[in-house]
Amino acid sequence: MKILLTIAITFFLFVFSVADAQYLSLSYPKYNSVIQRDNNSIATVTIAGQLVWGTGPNGSIVPGTNVSYKIKTLNVNPNIQGAIVNLTLESNGMFYTTVNLSKGWYLVEVMLNGAVYASSKVGVGDVFLIAGQSNAQGVVSNPGKPWLLPNTTGFPEWITGLNANQNCYRGLPETINGMYSLTDPGSQYNSLGPTGNNVWCYAVLGKKISDANGGMPVAFFNTASGGSTVTQWYNGAQGLPTANPYTGGQQFCIGYPGASPNPTDYYGQPYTPLKFGLNYYASIFGVGAILWHQGEADSDNTIPANYKATSSADYQNKLQFVIDKSRTDFGANVNPNILTWIISKATISKFGPLNNTIRTGQGNVVNALNKVGPDTDYAVGSVGTTTAITHRRDSTHFEESKNNALTWLAGKWFDAIGNNGNRIPAGFVPQLSYAVNGSKRILTAPAGYLEYRWGYSINSPIAGATTNVFTTETCYPEIKCFLKDAKGNWHVSAATWVHCYTSNIVAGGGEVEKNVTDEPALNFTTYPNPYQEEFLIEFNVSEDGSDVQLELVDVEGRILKTIVSNPHARGKWKYYSGKMEAGVQQVLCRLKVNNLYTVKKLVKAE
Repeated sequence: MKILLTIAITFFLFVFSVADAQYLSLSYPKYNSVIQRDNNSIATVTIAGQLVWGTGPNGSIVPGTNVSYKIKTLNVNPNIQGAIVNLTLESNGMFYTTVNLSKGWYLVEVMLNGAVYASSKVGVGDVFLIAGQSNAQGVVSNPGKPWLLPNTTGFPEWITGLNANQNCYRGLPETINGMYSLTDPGSQYNSLGPTGNNVWCYAVLGKKISDANGGMPVAFFNTASGGSTVTQWYNGAQGLPTANPYTGGQQFCIGYPGASPNPTDYYGQPYTPLKFGLNYYASIFGVGAILWHQGEADSDNTIPANYKATSSADYQNKLQFVIDKSRTDFGANVNPNILTWIISKATISKFGPLNNTIRTGQGNVVNALNKVGPDTDYAVGSVGTTTAITHRRDSTHFEESKNNALTWLAGKWFDAIGNNGNRIPAGFVPQLSYAVNGSKRILTAPAGYLEYRWGYSINSPIAGATTNVFTTETCYPEIKCFLKDAKGNWHVSAATWVHCYTSNIVAGGGEVEKNVTDEPALNFTTYPNPYQEEFLIEFNVSEDGSDVQLELVDVEGRILKTIVSNPHARGKWKYYSGKMEAGVQQVLCRLKVNNLYTVKKLVKAE
């Protein structure tokens, strides 16, 4: 009888907790992200967010509100469910904690009064940045004849990358959302940000690395630029103009779709995406190594000598300068945290045969800190048959239809990477504190750093908010602190709603102010409820490019169906649930827009 009573009470609390709309923001861990493991295969994972709209009147956070989390290990069968751990809430609903996890793929679930409101998959494994030219970047696929990529059906989901196109982008990276599984066959032609054109060989490479490490997650950030010479990388690393021989000598990036006509906007290209990738993505997620594949443009016989390396020594010196500059820019130039580069030998293209001058320069860069990469001029090892005809669709670029060339390329990379690399851990996530002074609300970030920006966007910060303390009497939704350390690396706090709702206006459950706005403007509705076979779901998206995930979940938190998971434009959206599984009597419709989660409970009609 006692057991039945306990079940009844638990069920009542669960139903109560989702009876009305509550809003919980989960900023960390980032969905589908991978955190670089250390030499003990462990990483620190941050769990941070905010209960934005509570269970009390006008969204207030009532006494006794409980926010907790649990972590499930997904890369083992059966999955391992961890214990429930309570989180401490600031008076405005913010929460923050860290946990050390071994290499693996995890589901972090955050619960409000026992109901799973937010979840995020995160891995501990290896993170790689990619640099070079088009056989590193991937070739843009022609709709009439798409570039054939390897079949990834049945591959694990924990090989991930960023779905973002930041080619010739002039600002700092705007997002650390948008991570996706490179092994999803339907996502193969997504961008692999910041500048990659598709998943190329990296889904296969990731699987090989994962399999060799017991099912370990792997992430890639691609910063390569097609048609780039080592001289352009050398000039870009100095912030100098970089003329492009393929566009009549114009500044690199001029003529790119949507690019500025002002050449000075692109001084630093093609090095800029790598620098920003290190200062932003590698700072947030950590990094194991840079994978360098370049040299075809330097072997192009149609390019004048002033655009490219003129000798083996010239190539070696210019690439070593780029390597040294990247280590300085990332603050990773002192043992044991020297940034590892893995250097390919690559020279063949339709504009030039195998070039031993450039190959010698590439080989001479290799030393105790710069590791030997794949030799992609030769089919096997570094002798015998070249890949000029057998592996390249257009005599330059690899394609899977040519002797499974991209799978072959992944294998070459895998053999070279091995256990090479100094594993540089992720930086910290700034923890904010909250205070009230009359009508003012105060957020405070850690002190003593080089630069502070506050706002929704790192490139459009709030004017005048340049210290570690942000004070406001105005509502700011999803405000973040962007903090730059002395090395030049950025750290980004969890998103916080400040001075917008009762939950983050009232300190300690006191007065309810008159300027409280409506609840977050998702306008999330489900109809009918109870439902017969299916139901309609409607919601608003306020910003173009918002990351939307809509899921149907059972009362135990098991995902029954993912209705949509991709970026959405601004506007009103409608979806139908489709028929539910037999025997499902109650379902939670869980909506995530960027970092904000909310849940609706529906019951099947008798």
